[in-house]
Amino acid sequence: TANTVHNFEDLQKPDFDASRAAVIITGPELERLDPVHWERVCTYREAVFARTTPKQKLEIVKAFQARGECVAVTGDGVNDSPALRQADCGIAMGSGSEVSKEAADLIILDDRFTNVVLGVQHGRRCFANLKKVIIYLLPAGSWSEMLPVMTSVFLGMPLALSSFLMIVICCCTDVGPSLAMVYEKPESSIMRAPPRKIGRDHLVTGKLILNAYLFIGMIEAGIAYATFFSYYACQGKYPSDLLLQFGDAPDDLATGQCF
Repeated sequence: TANTVHNFEDLQKPDFDASRAAVIITGPELERLDPVHWERVCTYREAVFARTTPKQKLEIVKAFQARGECVAVTGDGVNDSPALRQADCGIAMGSGSEVSKEAADLIILDDRFTNVVLGVQHGRRCFANLKKVIIYLLPAGSWSEMLPVMTSVFLGMPLALSSFLMIVICCCTDVGPSLAMVYEKPESSIMRAPPRKIGRDHLVTGKLILNAYLFIGMIEAGIAYATFFSYYACQGKYPSDLLLQFGDAPDDLATGQCF
């Protein structure tokens, strides 16, 4: 919470400091703001705009969006419609006008603002759970299955599983855990994170792909290869006997048990 409250005159002082202050700007004062004043207004953690016109509401939204901020606007009247449509998340009241409802992205049916927090939390939970599902399925559902096929084609190794068994394993290991991740409860700190940057924080990023394929995927593939070679080692066959065979596993390996 800010210790002091600034006004329009404070924006023009040479020793301007918005680190521990809030600002209040009225509609007539908004008309007098130049680009330098706008830069200073957008540095406040708390800003109040009073007695503004529909045009000024739209200008406020555009000013913060131009500086890379994620803007949400609440409103219930026709005058709020331009700002609701321009905002990244327009929130209309259930008892508001039809024009504001059509312009908004989210409608609060019972007019309780606490539901806005619940809606943001639910959206962040969905986003986080989808990332968990993606980072689970990418290495397990594609990379760890593609590597054995590639080694079979280029290095002549026998396939450890038939195509049917691979599909059965995929259905058992992918669908169940993925559904569990989708319904996972939100983290306790999910609302402490700042809003995602529009156009930069995507669902699938390069960092996620590198983590899925080059880190998690290589660990899973390494364990799978170690299990594969360990099984054949128990049958008296070593990697030198399996590489560059370009065919099925020898028949004598189908009999016998490792343990």
